[in-house]
Amino acid sequence: QASGDSRIVIAGRFANEGRFDKQSRFVTTVGESGIVPLVFSNTGTVNVDAGTLRLTSSFNNQGLINIASGAELDGAHVSFTNAGTLAGSGTVRALDTLSNTGILAPGGVGQIGQLQLLGNLATSGSLQVELGRSSADVLAISGNADLGGTLNFSVLSGQRLARGSNFTVVSWGNRSAGSEFANLDFSQLSGYRFTTDYGATGLSVTVTGLPFIWTGAAAGGFWDVVNNWNDGGDGLPQAGDTVLLGSADTRLRTTQAVGEITGTGTLRLDGGSDLIMSGSSTGSVGGLALRFIHDARDAIALSAVGLQAADAGMVARLLREACDQYPHYRRSAQAFATRYRDAHFPDAVIRQLTSRPRAR
Repeated sequence: QASGDSRIVIAGRFANEGRFDKQSRFVTTVGESGIVPLVFSNTGTVNVDAGTLRLTSSFNNQGLINIASGAELDGAHVSFTNAGTLAGSGTVRALDTLSNTGILAPGGVGQIGQLQLLGNLATSGSLQVELGRSSADVLAISGNADLGGTLNFSVLSGQRLARGSNFTVVSWGNRSAGSEFANLDFSQLSGYRFTTDYGATGLSVTVTGLPFIWTGAAAGGFWDVVNNWNDGGDGLPQAGDTVLLGSADTRLRTTQAVGEITGTGTLRLDGGSDLIMSGSSTGSVGGLALRFIHDARDAIALSAVGLQAADAGMVARLLREACDQYPHYRRSAQAFATRYRDAHFPDAVIRQLTSRPRAR
């Protein structure tokens, strides 16, 4: 291991196709600017574990470079490009601008961290950000950010996000006018909902909705018991949340508001309960069977159930199914449809349903 700064000054090309570890705490310079034209290329893996790795010739990374916390990759040439992957919690220094057509991964895979760029960034590649319960990856750009490409989000393995959490995932000294990521990809965060904000000094993301997984009993569990959801760690589902009931048979006995519901079991709505949906679930509500509870006169208490949804067509279909199954309970269906019409101005399909004759 080196006891001081060192240089690699052979003429020609230094091609790393395997693994190159930079471990000393000193500066290792590849080439000598203006004297020895040594070109460094990487299609393998470079681990900058400590100190500084300084590249004096034009450089276009084609492989993987990991930069540990406290270590630095110094692109000491005006031509500095990443077409591979730059990852870690260290520092990247650009003489002018780092052009990214590849992947930037602050923290690395499976770890939260901050990757610092001293210089400017022009990106048309991708930025990979992992979010945790209380922290998130950050790309910190000291200079100008000219944004483009894709920002990919994922959840750190083994963690669940908290409602209301706010993270700055990119910071900058300034940002090119009008530049934004072409795509914010949340596809790996199924069930979560977010808002994003391009501020004066960075891009922030806020968690506004959570996926709620039923962790209670397989049958007969009550919706309004906190411990039946996410092992009791996140309270009860709220408006905008995604509810994942699985195959459980669940009972609703109070007023609850959600975004969407999926499952293969049965959701039982007791008399006097309200299910208010603000998502896009339609028909059978994501595969669930809805069961209305009979009142003391053996009539379906549709007027008491109070199913409310943003999609009037869904309500119409549910009412039609109920009337087809129990034609002599039409009066209850009419009472409910009238209440729904007064509150939600449904479309003509409900008016048609409530006005057409039916045999008793």
